[in-house]
Amino acid sequence: MKTLLNYSVSDEDTQEHRNNYEAQLATNNVDPEVKFQYAWCLTHSKKISDLKKASALFEEIFKEGSEELKRDSLFYLSVAETKQKNYCTAKKYIDAFLSVESTNVQAEQLKAYIDKQLKKDGVKGMALVGAAAVFGGATAIVVGTLVAGAALGFALKRRYK
Repeated sequence: MKTLLNYSVSDEDTQEHRNNYEAQLATNNVDPEVKFQYAWCLTHSKKISDLKKASALFEEIFKEGSEELKRDSLFYLSVAETKQKNYCTAKKYIDAFLSVESTNVQAEQLKAYIDKQLKKDGVKGMALVGAAAVFGGATAIVVGTLVAGAALGFALKRRYK
């Protein structure tokens, strides 16, 4: 799975597909295949801005493309979202893809990777909540002690006046 997530496309290929896409965009007549190829190149970028653009293009393709392009868009939406570490969104897309093509090995591997990352993030989240609770509890004890000490100090000060 790491191979798919680390695969890169040459800058020249990406530029060629960008030029084709932008030329068609200028005529307001973009072939969904051309848009798909450009989005596919962007999906293999390490730049977050490219990955976000890829997600936006694949969402457009999903709304307007053929059934095959819609299915493939779901898969690559999941890849782009996974690379952005948006695992909940990626899971939604890969689950939708697998509901249509349940025996796709690459999609099953991507789903397993996403599930692993979600679990890892969940454990980190629980650790952070636990640390916050401990830190918050310790802070509450310190603040409580200070407040009690201040109240006692004021009480004693009034008593001796």
